[in-house]
Amino acid sequence: MRCTRQDTVKRNPVIVIFFFQAEDGIRDVERSRGLGDVYKRQEEGLGQKLGNPDNPLLLSVRPGVAAQMPGILDCFCNIGLNDKTVLGLVKKSKNERFAYELYMKFIEEFASAAMNVNRQKFDIIKKKLVTGKSDVSVYDIKKAIDSYLKLVFVETKKDFPQNADDQLCTAISTLYNEWGGKQATLYRRLHDLTHLRGCGIIIQKMVFGNFNSKSGTGRIFSRNPLTGDKQIYGEYMMNTQGEDFIRGKGTPNLIDNLKMEMPNIYGQLSKICKQLEVQFQGVQDIQFTIEDSKHVSYTHLTLPTK
Repeated sequence: MRCTRQDTVKRNPVIVIFFFQAEDGIRDVERSRGLGDVYKRQEEGLGQKLGNPDNPLLLSVRPGVAAQMPGILDCFCNIGLNDKTVLGLVKKSKNERFAYELYMKFIEEFASAAMNVNRQKFDIIKKKLVTGKSDVSVYDIKKAIDSYLKLVFVETKKDFPQNADDQLCTAISTLYNEWGGKQATLYRRLHDLTHLRGCGIIIQKMVFGNFNSKSGTGRIFSRNPLTGDKQIYGEYMMNTQGEDFIRGKGTPNLIDNLKMEMPNIYGQLSKICKQLEVQFQGVQDIQFTIEDSKHVSYTHLTLPTK
């Protein structure tokens, strides 16, 4: 298992803290605990620190696989949020509602994937305290968070992890376990992917597609996969995180609309697509996020496509 800083896409906005390469299906999580020294060196450059209550660094943990396996492996977002760091996020973002909604979402996603808590039980709480109301307040969201935390304890007999390092290692462990699990093994066998040697782990600084109405996320191809035309092709959604987009929560817009809505961002995406095609020598399938209509579109994952 190697743990290295990755500058995978030169000159492109990829905020990668580091990348684990797991060969031959290695899933030694204890060795992953040695990652601390690696990401702490990156924290200095970012000016943020994982678990810092005043200026928290939040991370995403994604599988890095040489072929697409949709719906098989989880992605973890907002690693590092807890009862204390959410207060730092409130202060930094100046948006209390955004911070607590993010924390509520993180508890649900993490507990469902890593702690085997039934997602439907979170939905029941959410419908009662949040989505079922016409006028939801921050107080309602905080009540839902309290109920989420109690649910996790009732279902697992454990408190939701408040230590950011433990959250990170648990996310990595979960992805390795999923890679070696029955579902992923069967998928690789059915789709002639048994030659894949292992699952890499990509750890990135969080970028928030749900920060406000000028933020968003999407998935594009570097050219039209149906006709081969050299024009980016795909969809996006505003004010949405990637997991909700992937799960189809909402109605996406055609990427052509972004050309009118945010021409500068569309232009940058077009440039990124051209650079990726040259670097990886083929049509690319790209996931991206826009935060607060800034000048940078952040690419999270790029894969070759047919």
